[in-house]
Amino acid sequence: LVFDEPTLTAMALAHVQKTPVKPSERGVYVPPGLESIIMNLLEKDPKKRISDAGELHRKLRSLTDLPRWCEDAAAGWWISNLPESEARHKLIVEDEIPTTAEIDCPNLETARS
Repeated sequence: LVFDEPTLTAMALAHVQKTPVKPSERGVYVPPGLESIIMNLLEKDPKKRISDAGELHRKLRSLTDLPRWCEDAAAGWWISNLPESEARHKLIVEDEIPTTAEIDCPNLETARS
C-alpha cells in the first residue's frame, strides 16, 4: 500500500493530502529515472504532473537506466505475480506463457525500434 493508515477514512485523506513515500524509501528497487516519473504521476498538484499520454510516452522512452524488457517479459512478470488461481494456471499451462526468468529479451534499443 502507498499509505499505511489505520482506517479507511484516514487512508482516503492520505490520498488527498499526503505525498506518497518513494518506492526506494519503502525498500523497493525502481530505477531512479522511472521512480522520478512515478512520483511525478502521483503529484498532488495537477499542474506539476505529466500532462498527457504523449508526454509520459516520451519520458519513458528517454529512460536509460531500465533493465532489458519486452512484451514476453511483461507477460511473464504478470504471470509470476498473479495470485494463485485457476486463471493463473490457465495462462501458464494452457497458453504456455513463460515466467520472467525463462525469457531472454532482445537488446533494449532493438526492443524500442
